[in-house]
Amino acid sequence: MSVLTLGVVLGFGGSQSLSPNARANDPARQAKMFEQAFEQASDLALFTRQPVGLQPLRQGWQVMRRDATGDWVAEPHLSARLEALVLDWQINARPVVAPEHAGVARPTIMILGDGRSTPFMLWIRSAQSRGSPHLCTNTGGQPMRCNPV
Repeated sequence: MSVLTLGVVLGFGGSQSLSPNARANDPARQAKMFEQAFEQASDLALFTRQPVGLQPLRQGWQVMRRDATGDWVAEPHLSARLEALVLDWQINARPVVAPEHAGVARPTIMILGDGRSTPFMLWIRSAQSRGSPHLCTNTGGQPMRCNPV
């Protein structure tokens, strides 16, 4: 039985916890999730030729698009709330005090229909000092990237 248990632990990666909460607290995993959400939001903007918004939140982000009436509405499948991580946002090289919850009329970061976006930086770090911090950067015209620091 112990040999089988060891095989399962090594098969899943011995350094990773099997707990879903521990994986959710991992800055690398969440940086990858943010990269995917931003890429999907960019694809949506390019496909529809309409701006897509990204609203920084203190512990996550909200992706928004315009509805038929022109109001900004959330895209829940691209938005995230990360309880055990600390996110430090900078937009146009200025620190942003992100709100705790969404509810803004217009998003802070815009992704345009031609692929350009508002330049920003996002630091993702664990509140419990697990995993190395990650820095996500977007210069506005290049693809966004997240890397460990």
